[in-house]
Amino acid sequence: MTSAQDRLIAELAAWRTEGRRPRLWWRDDDAITRSPALDQLIGAAQGRPLALAVIPAALKPDLAGSLPETVTVLPHGYAHRNHEPADRKKAEFGAARVPDEALRDIAAGVSIVSEQFGPAFFPLFVPPWNRIAPDLARRLSELGLAGLSTYNDRAPGDPVPRLNTHVDILDWKQKRATGRAAFIGEDAAFDLLTDAFRRRRLGAEGTDTAEPVGLLTHHLDHDADSWTFLQALAGWDAFDWIDARSGLAAR
Repeated sequence: MTSAQDRLIAELAAWRTEGRRPRLWWRDDDAITRSPALDQLIGAAQGRPLALAVIPAALKPDLAGSLPETVTVLPHGYAHRNHEPADRKKAEFGAARVPDEALRDIAAGVSIVSEQFGPAFFPLFVPPWNRIAPDLARRLSELGLAGLSTYNDRAPGDPVPRLNTHVDILDWKQKRATGRAAFIGEDAAFDLLTDAFRRRRLGAEGTDTAEPVGLLTHHLDHDADSWTFLQALAGWDAFDWIDARSGLAAR
């Protein structure tokens, strides 16, 4: 029986046989301040491009000006506050919001992050919980935003420019049950990577093959196994690590 790591290695070999290299970008969510966990994240990245999704309304002054040049900063909603009723999945910018009110919040968040981070800021909007009402998504360009980043494959021909994530390394069901998230496990993480790369290589139905694969992390929720995995993954050179700007342009 082959291991999950062996399956990933075999998939990467198939890309090489075809004379191609898969691309991976990295998004980490919920940054508000410089912390030991954020320092550990930056160290684990080992100079790989990293997109940091920052919560504008909770932002602390110490974060701006303290990040390496390899870090791109994205606006992560406004206050990361749920506005949906109890019988719906959480969303800050879901269908329950009055559209103009929601857009004012988004614009306010974008203004905060762009002013604080200057050239490191990139206008790729990351809605909390990876959810946004379709009508709001289509209006993001009115606010000068370049695109949207959520979770799962973007649909081919989507009119909203997207750069999504596909490999979430944390078990959120465990956090809901116990209050603490945990690493999904090396096998599960490698299998998610393998599947995402394979869909792009084979042109699977419903997959935009031009979209790079996105790694999703949350530095404030990582356990020791999460850090061990990320440290090891950042050392892999079998795919191209790209930044958010390059990823969104790859259409």
